[in-house]
Amino acid sequence: MTDTTWKAEADAGDWGERARTVAVELAASAAERAASARLPHREVTLLKDSGLITLLGPAEHGGGAQEWPVADRVVRIVSAADPALGELLGRHYVWVRLASFIATREKTEHIDEVSARARWLFGGALDVRGAALTVRDRGDDIVFNGRITPSTAARVSDITLLEGRFPDGSPVSSLAMSTHVGLTFDDDDSGTVTVRDADIPWSGALGYVGKVFQPRAYNDLLVPTLHLVLAQAALGAAAGRLAAGGHPHSGRTELGAALRAAEDEADAVSEEAGALHRRAAALTASETAAHADRTARLLARARAAAAAVTGQNAASVPQQDGVR
Repeated sequence: MTDTTWKAEADAGDWGERARTVAVELAASAAERAASARLPHREVTLLKDSGLITLLGPAEHGGGAQEWPVADRVVRIVSAADPALGELLGRHYVWVRLASFIATREKTEHIDEVSARARWLFGGALDVRGAALTVRDRGDDIVFNGRITPSTAARVSDITLLEGRFPDGSPVSSLAMSTHVGLTFDDDDSGTVTVRDADIPWSGALGYVGKVFQPRAYNDLLVPTLHLVLAQAALGAAAGRLAAGGHPHSGRTELGAALRAAEDEADAVSEEAGALHRRAAALTASETAAHADRTARLLARARAAAAAVTGQNAASVPQQDGVR
């Protein structure tokens, strides 16, 4: 990888150019990494050094201070060069902002600060709300057990998202250092994380105050935000494949037109999402429900367009192998 001096600050347009510069370097190593099954430590360092990992973080702590539409475009650009790294980055954006969706303002500000300063990469389950772990209350702590599988970024992450349920079925999410005692990262194709008695202080239970969860309408924008970055990842991967001439059959013009139409819709939905994120405290349930429906339809369309280019089953797009 080349030596590049990255400016600490950039505007929205500059971030697009920066993402394209990073994409060139990722494309150069993508085939070698896929062939060797090498973990992408060098590539993750590039994402950190370029500032893409901290794109959404506060400027005063070293972040890019950008909004979600910029992050969506960056995911699509990176995915065109390296689909696995593009999806990793998109999921990281959702996880690094998880606290903003469900935690208190004070906890969100703390996580924003420390994650931007440390340039942490977040990993976790592919199903961001699957809550696969069991959780018990141990007084001052909560204790997680079980397996996170499939996951992404597990063996290259700094932070692992733990999601589980108490015996009464109530969900709870916490963030743990990936070096936390009780976390074991298996060397398998699913990126399985085995969790044994991983204890987290109750203060780390996101959204809980006095052991009681504090709901708000913005909670429900989490899954649509994930769907939107996955749609961008799928469209980026398809665009990269089409540009490389890698589609399995004729009809390049028609495929390109369908892909561009899906990209236009993705841009529109992303702008709509940006406006909703800016109104987080004032959102209504009906607004988040309508947006959730639109992002779900967009994800289905993006996967279908990508499948037409790549020849994959649409249900398998864009969950890329290679970053476990």
